[in-house]
Amino acid sequence: MAGEQNPGAGQIFQGLIESEKLLRQKAEETLRAQVRLLFQVASAFAGKDFERVRKADPEAVNYWSPQQWQAFYNQYILPQSHPIAWASEPGAKNASGTSRKLEQENTSLRRQLEVALKDLQIKEREIEKLHAQLEALQAAFQTLGENIIVSNAKEERRGFPTLESVNLSSTQEPVSDSGAVQLLPQALLRKIKPRYVSEEGASPVGYAQILEDLKQWKPTARPVRFTKILEAGVSEERWQRQCMALYILASYGIGVRMELDWLISHAVGTKANSGAQRLTIDKLAELGLVTRRRLYESTPPMGSQLIVLVLSQDGRKLCELFEWKVVESDWERILRLHCQGDPEQEKAQEAHTLNILSFIRNARYRGYRGMAVPLVSGKSFPDAYVEREEEFSFVEVERSAKEKTAKWQHQVELQGHVALCALDQKSRTRLVNDCKLDRHIHHGHATDMRTLMELASVHKENISETPLWAEEW
Repeated sequence: MAGEQNPGAGQIFQGLIESEKLLRQKAEETLRAQVRLLFQVASAFAGKDFERVRKADPEAVNYWSPQQWQAFYNQYILPQSHPIAWASEPGAKNASGTSRKLEQENTSLRRQLEVALKDLQIKEREIEKLHAQLEALQAAFQTLGENIIVSNAKEERRGFPTLESVNLSSTQEPVSDSGAVQLLPQALLRKIKPRYVSEEGASPVGYAQILEDLKQWKPTARPVRFTKILEAGVSEERWQRQCMALYILASYGIGVRMELDWLISHAVGTKANSGAQRLTIDKLAELGLVTRRRLYESTPPMGSQLIVLVLSQDGRKLCELFEWKVVESDWERILRLHCQGDPEQEKAQEAHTLNILSFIRNARYRGYRGMAVPLVSGKSFPDAYVEREEEFSFVEVERSAKEKTAKWQHQVELQGHVALCALDQKSRTRLVNDCKLDRHIHHGHATDMRTLMELASVHKENISETPLWAEEW
């Protein structure tokens, strides 16, 4: 019978995936050691330049490729040479000896760096191969799981008991009797967390990394060339908070006013959602440093709005003066990729844009890192991406309850499960039921904007402890 042939295959696949996991862990440990070495050398020989790079992008050293490390060393370390005294000058003999010693050390370090970079490239290729092998194993596991389910259905029709009929829950340990068929845990049927979220290199952003960055905040002086700032009569305390808002918007691309308010409040220890702080942030528009836009969602029963800020030309010049690297904001990214820069499309999709930004904001409140419109290979075009620890999801934010079978199947091809955010509970139930009826969809989770808004209103002080997903199957 089909059910009697599956245990051996399951054991083989289990052994393979454990072996691949150990190899991947070993390769990643070696890779981390190589990165630490590169980090130490960069700090020792180009400390100021390296700190400036890390301040602009705190996560840089965690995802730099060997080519990026090579470019940094070529720019700041390898070209440097030490001055040599002329033979006729006093102390030339000592200087010459010191110079030769330094040149020898420099040559030795160059060789070590070249070896380390080559080794790093090799490890990168090894890890990429391991990821590809693991994804292939996951696909094989999913096929095996589907075959077992089909076999169980056949056995049930012939009168034989199946694992479902003995009521094994997902939290119980499977029975390990010799010859017993064991269904694979649902977690093994999901795909591995992607190394790169978006093909062009953009990364998700979370509140924890921003608050850690703001701990090092140093007072920022008002530039003389911006007369409006000098003449505005804003107190020093408010000016520093305005600078923080500009820094978060420029460096991390977060322009939703509610998020800026939340982050600054937690950074300086004040109450969030206060009228004074909102006025402080809105004042940036009066100073000509940002453009302020109000987005509307008028679909019943929502009726919500969202204030979004984006840097103006003067705002960008000010950030460049402060040497802050300016990145594309979540809102600008949605307009570029979803609306193609078309003003008519921007207006037509205003409510959809609001819901994407609101979903990402609610995810960040709960400790997730998130980004808008990640670019992925294949037919899927997700609205958002969120991750927390090992959990990850490319998410579709839906405003209607119409059947979208192809969209959900593309999600499964991309990540192994469906992740959706509907407008309200009714439309969420409809969309989830459509997914459950599709035999190709085995797992998913869903939420809706109405539920997220209700949780936010009830649990104002501890919203981070509430779940992002309203249901999972």
